[in-house]
Amino acid sequence: MLPGRTVRILSIDGGGIRGIIPALLLHHIKQNLEARGQEKPFARIFDLVAGTSTGGLIALGLTAPDTETPPASNLLSWLTRRRPEPKLGIMNLVDFYRKQGESIFPSRGFHRWRNLAQAFTEKYDTQALETIARDILGDLTLRQTLCPVLITAYDTTRMSMQLFRTTKARIDKKENFYLRDVLRATSAAPTYFEPHQLSPVDRPDLEYTMVDGAVFANNPALLAYYEAKRIFPLAKRFVIVSLGTGRQQRSYEYDQMQRWGFLDWINPLKGVPLLTMMNSAQNQLATYQLDRARDVDYIRLDRALEGCSARIDDASPRNIECLEEFVEKIIASSEPELTRIINLLKRA
Repeated sequence: MLPGRTVRILSIDGGGIRGIIPALLLHHIKQNLEARGQEKPFARIFDLVAGTSTGGLIALGLTAPDTETPPASNLLSWLTRRRPEPKLGIMNLVDFYRKQGESIFPSRGFHRWRNLAQAFTEKYDTQALETIARDILGDLTLRQTLCPVLITAYDTTRMSMQLFRTTKARIDKKENFYLRDVLRATSAAPTYFEPHQLSPVDRPDLEYTMVDGAVFANNPALLAYYEAKRIFPLAKRFVIVSLGTGRQQRSYEYDQMQRWGFLDWINPLKGVPLLTMMNSAQNQLATYQLDRARDVDYIRLDRALEGCSARIDDASPRNIECLEEFVEKIIASSEPELTRIINLLKRA
């Protein structure tokens, strides 16, 4: 990498079905870039893509290679070969939320009963999510992504954060995992899905148990910044495009909380207050630090949800429609930020 170069980072928050929000924002950005002659896929525009939970799904979808690119047969064909294209375009990911959301988060049964049962066991079967992950990502591995990625999870066996990183996977077999396992690990939201057990591709003797990275970094932008500084030590500036999944507007007053017990703090009917507060605080901390970093242009797109369900598992057609309308409001109210993003990316 040339000294003094600008590094471009895409960071995408967790948020379950609300991942359709950053997916649609990326679609809007892509349309505007193409109108200005920038036709590269995001995997060649950004130098690093980071994601947590549903953001990890988008990150992997944008960077997983289409392995059907013909192999080079000789030196000339190697020199002139087409670089692999991404397996999925951004509209494939938008359609994923529209069409597969209810498969992953089925709404059958009595909603309140399911929420009560959630206090004692996971709310959803993981089979649909695992089948979709296998269908989309097959046997692709972390070392194969088209640009470096950073995906978060939490290792409950070793009680430490897990950062799935392409750069590490390319030099250490113990760090190379199937992308389908990475997706399943980063999306194993406690009480919604059971933890995921996985092993490195070439080290089946090593076993890990992991849950959703949102337990420590729902907004992975700060982690992505430090990873980019490690990968690109000569870089002069870091442009971080950070996409949220809509902030919950609900607040909690003393009169509500003074008699809360354990189940109240994790009650989905109350918006899972403990996790909501942790995620909000972590996001504020990341924003606080990145806004003060002298070598960072931090562009954050996120708004308080208006009229839509904040539940990460409300994949009903009505809520999907509401979230899509909410994105239109974000676009209309974020023209300065979007213009800045597009101007910074069109030269990549």
